[in-house]
Amino acid sequence: ADALPDSRKPEAAQQIDTLIEQLQDYLTTNRIPAKVTRHGHGLVLKLKGKGAYARLQPLMLTAHMDVVPASVAAAFQPVKPRYALENGKVYMATDGTTTLGADDKAGLAIILETVR
Repeated sequence: ADALPDSRKPEAAQQIDTLIEQLQDYLTTNRIPAKVTRHGHGLVLKLKGKGAYARLQPLMLTAHMDVVPASVAAAFQPVKPRYALENGKVYMATDGTTTLGADDKAGLAIILETVR
């Protein structure tokens, strides 16, 4: 499968344009009356509610599409998390020698299935 765009690369703009076209094709094929537009480095999909849902407040579903490649060496190392307390909240990161491997492709798929 093709990787989603790494937003740090110059070719990401073209990849995002291609992704917009692919998402619009998905919506059309599945008869989902929504429109995909670019918003900065991201995409916005707008879908109007029907019936009783038309009167409700808008609902926003979000996911990120960028993929930041980890180093090959780090991919095979155990994750070494560290925790930081900032403003009364605990945040998790790594010690800098490994990656957490966060990716949101599943989140994107869930959103597409939800609107379908």
